Amino acid sequence: GASTYMKEFQGQFGKFLHYVLAAESHPLINLPCACGTTDSMGTPQRRTCRCNDCLFFDPCCETCFIRKHQSSPFHWAEVWNGDFFERRDISKLCGHVITLGHDGHGGACLNSSSSVEFILVDLNGVHRTRLSFCECIGQSRERVDTLLDTQIFPATLGLPRMGFTFNLLKDFHLQTLTSKKSPYDYIAAIRRKTNNSFVGDVADPYPQFLRVQRVWRALMMLKRSGQVHGIDLCFPFRRPGSVSVTCFGCPEPGFNVPDEHHLNMLMLMMDGHFGLQRFSKVDDPDDVSLLEGAGFFPSDGEYSPYVQNIVATSEEKSTCSKFNALEMQNKLKFKGAVITGVLAVECMRHVFFMSMVDLQKGERYANADFALAHAL
Repeated sequence: GASTYMKEFQGQFGKFLHYVLAAESHPLINLPCACGTTDSMGTPQRRTCRCNDCLFFDPCCETCFIRKHQSSPFHWAEVWNGDFFERRDISKLCGHVITLGHDGHGGACLNSSSSVEFILVDLNGVHRTRLSFCECIGQSRERVDTLLDTQIFPATLGLPRMGFTFNLLKDFHLQTLTSKKSPYDYIAAIRRKTNNSFVGDVADPYPQFLRVQRVWRALMMLKRSGQVHGIDLCFPFRRPGSVSVTCFGCPEPGFNVPDEHHLNMLMLMMDGHFGLQRFSKVDDPDDVSLLEGAGFFPSDGEYSPYVQNIVATSEEKSTCSKFNALEMQNKLKFKGAVITGVLAVECMRHVFFMSMVDLQKGERYANADFALAHAL
């Protein structure tokens, strides 16, 4: 069992520690670099840089490190300062500037813009680097377009000074779906990857990451639902712009129902859940929905006017002792709640959600009617 394997590892601790410590140094450190480059005094360049992000990488001089990382400029350079390895961004080597947008790669551009300081957040940490943008005739584009073409998601539009790599956003999306990791904890781990000893010296991209990951998730829904490919043209009978997943096992006219459609019946069920409440609190009046009405919930512009026109229900509670659901209409249960719960419509056979609405005063037929209409 597991204990047997653990005992085997315990007996080899000395060997494993030897290799762990060996990875902290390299026999070629501080020797003359193989490139033969010399400085202005004729002294050969020393092997002072190593890269732990590359699998096979011998220590080299700063010039060689830059040359070998043309296609991977966001690898950390660990530079020997005489006492220990100091982690540096590639822009700290020989004053290097990363050029974007020239011929689709990171080569130098004679017509590039002046360099700008840029905070780049990648899987291996938070980089304070320097970028310049190609301004050649016929190739120059908006900086946002250039960043996106390099798979860097800008934190703002216009003249962004911070960005997140696509790989980072994909990784967080998967992490939060599988391990329920919060954006705060994820960014905290990324910052510690940068400098685990002095985290306060690392830039904090958490506020920008909050909005970027929201936009990224909305874009992924538009991509995977087929909306970006015009799927509504193939399924004109479905709700336009919908990103929700439909039940392929239930009868759907125009899709999987034969001419004898009267032989097939769609069976739905609806139920309320009063654990999903929202109490009155200070919120952002300028907050927007990125997918207004495209999911299971209807748009506020459609649902709110309908709710406001609902006639107030009677204050009298039911006296039926067996119908406990009506007892939940007691106002004391929902005191201070703006949304008292949600009501969902599902297909009865396969339990696929079809629509959901907010409840304002417990379960009411008016809310159920709107939810049913939205599902159909």
